[in-house]
Amino acid sequence: MKPPVCPVCETPVVGGATVCGYCKRVFQPGDFSPTAGLHAPPPEAEAPPPAKGKGPYLYISFGVLALAAGLFLRRDVPIVEPVGGDPGVPAAATPAPPPIPAPPPALPPAPELPSRPADGSAIPKGAKRVTVEGRIFDAASGKALPGVELVFKSGGGGERFFTLSDAKGGYRARLAWEASGYGVALRVQRSTVSFMEDSIPPVRSLDAEKRREAARDLEGRIAEPEEVFVEPGQRLKRDWVAVSPHK
Repeated sequence: MKPPVCPVCETPVVGGATVCGYCKRVFQPGDFSPTAGLHAPPPEAEAPPPAKGKGPYLYISFGVLALAAGLFLRRDVPIVEPVGGDPGVPAAATPAPPPIPAPPPALPPAPELPSRPADGSAIPKGAKRVTVEGRIFDAASGKALPGVELVFKSGGGGERFFTLSDAKGGYRARLAWEASGYGVALRVQRSTVSFMEDSIPPVRSLDAEKRREAARDLEGRIAEPEEVFVEPGQRLKRDWVAVSPHK
């Protein structure tokens, strides 16, 4: 007679065992009947273990993401303050600042007044008089410069008066007294030339090398007017050295 077998795995059962030594099935009454094992139900499948990292943590993550998205979408929404403490009444919109007006266009410079002779004919009757006289020399050679135009511009009214240097470089200007003085410019053929006062020691008295150095210094300067101030009724002597326009 054959030994009984496990109705599940058909492993022989030895010595009246109550548990299968292979599949660990606990034997039930009727397991060793002649028909045992022919229609035995399959062993119940064990439920798979729950997945790690999911469960409540997944729902918490979704909740945090939804909250962050809501805050991001609401950050540009303006907050409407209630008027008079009534939360149902929105605050009035702040009016836009008025546009900045464009600056007015720049006015064109006023045209200069025409020059008049500085021979005293333009002095108003009863006005105080002054005289400015001297000579003009070439800075490099020390020689007199004839035919140079001296323009005296009034510091008060902007009137201009002119005189010319003679063959010896001498000039004389008779003007009305101005408390603010006059600005003096030197021109040759309507072109302004650089010049300076021939102070002590006079440039024309220096040796040739120092005169040439003074001329180079003048050539590098911007031609600007020199100011002269004369007391009423006085005569001012002023010599000038300039860059020769005939170089």
